[in-house]
Amino acid sequence: MSILIDIVRISNFRSLKNIEVHLTPLTLLVGANNAGKTTFLKAINLALGIEKRFVSKEDFHISKEDVSNEAKKIRIDVRIIPVNENSERIKEFTDLWRDVEFGDLINIDRNDNQYVAFRTEVSYNIFKNDYEIKKYKIGDWKENVENWEKEEYLDPLKSSFQTLPLFFIDAQRDILGDLKDRSSYLGKLISKIEIDPKKIEELEKKIKSLNDDIVGNSEVLSHLRDRLKELSNTIPSGSTGIDITPLNKKIRDLNKGLNINFQDGENESFPLEYHGMGTRSWASLLAFKAYITWLADSFEKGKVSPYYPILALEEPEAHLHPNAQRHLYSQLIEIKGQKIITSHSPYIAGQCDLEEIRHFYKSNDLPQVSQFSIDGMFPEDLRKLRREVMHSRGELLFAKAVVLFEGETEEQSLPIFGKGYWAKHTFELGINFVGVGGAGNYLPFIRLCKTFNIPWYILSDGEPDPVKKVKSALSKIKISLDDSPSNLFVIPNSNDFEKYLIELGYQNEIKNGIIEIENAIYKNLVFNSEQEKTARAELLEKRKVEISAFSDLDILNYMSKNKTSISPIVTEIIVKLEDKNRRFPPILKSLFDKISADLKIEIDKANI
Repeated sequence: MSILIDIVRISNFRSLKNIEVHLTPLTLLVGANNAGKTTFLKAINLALGIEKRFVSKEDFHISKEDVSNEAKKIRIDVRIIPVNENSERIKEFTDLWRDVEFGDLINIDRNDNQYVAFRTEVSYNIFKNDYEIKKYKIGDWKENVENWEKEEYLDPLKSSFQTLPLFFIDAQRDILGDLKDRSSYLGKLISKIEIDPKKIEELEKKIKSLNDDIVGNSEVLSHLRDRLKELSNTIPSGSTGIDITPLNKKIRDLNKGLNINFQDGENESFPLEYHGMGTRSWASLLAFKAYITWLADSFEKGKVSPYYPILALEEPEAHLHPNAQRHLYSQLIEIKGQKIITSHSPYIAGQCDLEEIRHFYKSNDLPQVSQFSIDGMFPEDLRKLRREVMHSRGELLFAKAVVLFEGETEEQSLPIFGKGYWAKHTFELGINFVGVGGAGNYLPFIRLCKTFNIPWYILSDGEPDPVKKVKSALSKIKISLDDSPSNLFVIPNSNDFEKYLIELGYQNEIKNGIIEIENAIYKNLVFNSEQEKTARAELLEKRKVEISAFSDLDILNYMSKNKTSISPIVTEIIVKLEDKNRRFPPILKSLFDKISADLKIEIDKANI
């Protein structure tokens, strides 16, 4: 690798009003649906894509106050820099890039670093009554400039950048379609079947011999051939005029009947049409990889022109199971050139370096992008973040909000309380409830959410030690408890969640939950006799009397030993109480109210 597209700026393209994205050799675009990821790929495809591009009025960003898009312009600015084999920026482009492709397009910044930058501009031509695409050289790339899109450039770009082709592959890919489409990457590759002319004659003789053997040994084909020979009686011909060829007789036509078979384990191999969409989708990507490798190797052998392909790939995980998704990342890395990939897979995200991830999210209904910075982080902090968050909680990158807590009770209860409060499953709203596994483990989760601009909230036990650890974690991201952060909710009176429920007077609900568990245990027992069944029923009734007499300490002891089983049952009882004022403990109501306000979620007041 000797070059890199490191910055792309986009203005007024579909949902992207104004955005700047910094790229790496492999960049993973993540975030919720409709956050702008695919739109970003379409924008850079407009600037560098190999296929003919068409623009319609729907491609222009229209805000509420806009009446028409005819006066607007789509602007896409791209910067290209020279890099070494470790993808680190270097001062100058190689001689090959300078002499063959870039030439006088090369600029030098104030640090004496070379770069090439250009703008793709789409505007409405009133005389043609159509949209037109123009490209301009950017002579002076402004760093961190506001209103970059208002800068005007008048120097037309003459280069078409054919040595920097961008290949856009959407999620609807299927190798069966590729086999039938001569313009697909697979179709283009297999059309290049090149064999020594001397060998072609020999091979075609063998094919003719095979065809003759097949027809000669098939009564049906022989019968068909003999009947079709009668055609020469009607249409004058210098020969019999009929030749049945089960196999393509010409080497040049082999691609027309090409099929691909796949063998799964010890089973017989079958054509890909008999396999599922996951296999066919990934086979399509591997065919693209073969095509790019073939082209790159051809350029490398010639050494007369540079070649740097760019892959814009949408959802490589489509139709694949989790273990296959985990394997994808290593195969994607191997594809030559630069890769820009959208994904909704936490398994792929978990394999990436944090610096490769770009998080797309919406702020004030407009897409924004954030990236992770490791500046100021110690290696141990990074290791914890990768191990404790990315490898096991990669789904956080796709959340609209994250609620962090430490205990098992909250992990079982909060999603149920949330469903009761919003009358929807919390995952439908994009809200993730995440147990961090102890009060001392908040920091990596907070760092990830804060860096990627994912709204985050903490529900902390109120005991002195957890509060101290939360305070320590927040101080490392420069947040003080003295400032009363609005996203921190501490259970009052130094209580943990279980004690808090008891303090609020939910003893009867908890006891009913315990009795429900005891009833379930009894129902699942297998009795050897009616006598045994009667004896166990009597013991159950005595147990119910004992439970009804439980003290607060007894309740706490039971809940401590049976957190995962008792918590969801008690929560279901509480959220169904007739008294709606008791359905949600005050600390949870405050938390849910805050999330609703931040995410603009409508609440059914009748339920709460």
